Amino acid sequence: MSASASSTRPLPVLITSRSVPGRVASLSRRNVAWSADGQCLLVSRHGVSITASIWRGTPHLISTLPAPSVPLNSSIYDAFAPKALLEEGDDDDDNKDDIDVDGDGGPSARKLARPKDGEVCWWMTSVTFDSNRQREDVYDWADVGDEYSAVLTDNNRHVRSAVWSPSCMSRIGSAVVAVLTNSLSVSIYEPAGDPLSRGFEEAADLSQAMMRLLGPDLVPDNKPTTRAMLRMRFTCLEWSDALPMDSMIGVDGSLLALGNRAGGVAFWSYANGTASLIAEVPVLPASPFVSDLTWSKWQAVNETTRTDGSVCTLSVQRIAVQSKDQDPTWRLELGEPVVISPADRRTITAIKWLTDDLVIWTKSGSVHFWQASRGAVKSVRLQPIGNWAGSSPLTACAGIHFVAPSTVLVVLGTLTHHVLVDVTTEPKLAPLAESLRLSLAARDAFLDVSRNTTLRTLLMTSDRELTASTAGYAALGGSFDIATWITEPLTLHNLDSLTEVHRIDDFIVTDLKHTQATPESIAQEVEKVLADPPRCKLSGTAELILVFDVAPLVPLISLVLRTLASDSDSGELLLKIISAFDPDTAGPSLESSPSSPRQALIQALWAHKPLDRLRLRLVLAYWGQRTFPSAYDEFTTVARSLASTLRRTIASLTLEWAVRHTSASLGAIDELYIHHLIALSGGSGHIGARIVNSATSADGTDSCPACKSEIPFVADSGARCAKGHEWEYRLCPVCPAVSLIPRSQMVAGGGGAATEANGSAAAAATTSDSLVQFALESAVHCVMCGGRWSTAL
Repeated sequence: MSASASSTRPLPVLITSRSVPGRVASLSRRNVAWSADGQCLLVSRHGVSITASIWRGTPHLISTLPAPSVPLNSSIYDAFAPKALLEEGDDDDDNKDDIDVDGDGGPSARKLARPKDGEVCWWMTSVTFDSNRQREDVYDWADVGDEYSAVLTDNNRHVRSAVWSPSCMSRIGSAVVAVLTNSLSVSIYEPAGDPLSRGFEEAADLSQAMMRLLGPDLVPDNKPTTRAMLRMRFTCLEWSDALPMDSMIGVDGSLLALGNRAGGVAFWSYANGTASLIAEVPVLPASPFVSDLTWSKWQAVNETTRTDGSVCTLSVQRIAVQSKDQDPTWRLELGEPVVISPADRRTITAIKWLTDDLVIWTKSGSVHFWQASRGAVKSVRLQPIGNWAGSSPLTACAGIHFVAPSTVLVVLGTLTHHVLVDVTTEPKLAPLAESLRLSLAARDAFLDVSRNTTLRTLLMTSDRELTASTAGYAALGGSFDIATWITEPLTLHNLDSLTEVHRIDDFIVTDLKHTQATPESIAQEVEKVLADPPRCKLSGTAELILVFDVAPLVPLISLVLRTLASDSDSGELLLKIISAFDPDTAGPSLESSPSSPRQALIQALWAHKPLDRLRLRLVLAYWGQRTFPSAYDEFTTVARSLASTLRRTIASLTLEWAVRHTSASLGAIDELYIHHLIALSGGSGHIGARIVNSATSADGTDSCPACKSEIPFVADSGARCAKGHEWEYRLCPVCPAVSLIPRSQMVAGGGGAATEANGSAAAAATTSDSLVQFALESAVHCVMCGGRWSTAL
């Protein structure tokens, strides 16, 4: 490409770049993955890092955390490299001035644009990973099978793969992480506290749990047999989505599928914070083990890929079992494996479901599609992209991204982008210019970020000698614009000689500017989401806008980050959209349900889209306050109006529920709670006379549960006693969600369930104070904005 041609091509905007010392794990599309809570997972050989964005749209709680100790606008290598080496690198004018004459300029030729306030900062925590080999003594494993699953030859255990769970799985409502090690053991980790600032700790060891479940025939005298060891060793893992069923909201039905060395697939559940084996099925007895897994949407098919290059499907059904006297549960039914693609002895490098009936898998140099409605496999051969080192289409796949209605982006391990169109009918490659434009934009960002590393540790005469060794890739939103990857600059001269202490990988988030988003198109996307908000299992609308989540609202974030001069137009547009609501509109009514009282309250709070519309508007209003300072007062006015409407609606729903499920007499805590809800709802209205009289009895003044002083109930500011104690049970990082969650003498445990002060499970709710206990158990997420809790008081 000539210099004149490159000048007309729009350059990407570098949103974030952060260095990750050490070597990453083997190339996999799961090495970079986003959770439903907006956190990004990065897999390296020595552990798992969890990152979350910190930018001007971040809620107020994050600003109270300490600032990062290392500046994020420079490489970590700069902070720790010897001074002599830095001076030597700075004096290396030959490398600095090197520009490829027949290609784009080198990393020093131009500096890519950043957002208006600079690069977005990231908080980074980690999974507390036990790398000591003494863990293997617990399993009592021996050297069985081939070298793929043999006993470790390395001194330490390393991470092989990791996956996110759906949201609402931990005790504060966030996602948890399942980690597969190179010793083929699997453990589940959940945050010890606020997942933005606290690390993830081990909660369950599934390999050890599997050993306990095998029985004395396979584990005689606590010594596992060869067959037992093969079933305890897992080769791949994948967590399904939560099941989108309104009547089962709050009852987790997701499954963690684990392929084992014995050639089967085990299905585990982590409902209520307890790991349990639901079922185990052999895939094909005559075949080797499963090498990769991917879930479709819940229609429900589990897709497995085998080491011999064959592909088969396995039907998985979850059946809801509901009862009036008991909480609902899920039942599992499995079908028989069906082969959809025979073996050709080529390794499958990635596999993923795109739609309900369309699956894609990649092999060296080709992409394959299978559609359930047609039952035929169609293949597309990839073409070379670019003229730099490593641009061959034979590289393994690093990421797959589907853009409706029929476009797929396949990114290889050297950061070359391949666009395929018409994948639901006749798959084919898009025009070469489209794939080349994306590849060049990604390579521009890679060269800009890797400038420090290439100048000091790599010997090269041209940028074309540099290979972008990409370990994982994830695109966000409904286009190819915002992309995330982790990559390492390499050349053929030092591929084997560069020691691990000098190897640095770069985590990059960039706007490739593939599409030209207009304010009108942004408005249409936002209005579409507000009219039909996504069902987030237990809400979770707060994460849609405050972080780079895979949500339709990502184009709005993209537009804001592209605005390097003025934000006034974008702020006025957003303000106009979220202000278009009627605060006097009647809220949802409580529907009759055969569920238990706890499940009935969960459905009342989380199964109504009118509430989700208000919650999403409230989150957008808080986000607008911080993002558009010029319109702060206007966004504050709208936020107050929305918060008042939400409090009144939720209080009315809770009171209506209390009328149906209250006991003959109310306890002291329930009386205080009901009195407070009546004040928030603006009056008793249709609430029964018995519950009103009981809650407003003049037996004494309402007292604070903490200090026993009098509590004046104010609808707008919540409940606060004279000493400043607020009527809230947990802290929400998005909104001031006071006055809707009661403070109880009981401590909330996993999933909001009540526990005793010593951590043991609490006894059944007493008749007198059962309303407060049910309210605590139903508040798995913030009832105001839908965001996960950050801290429990």
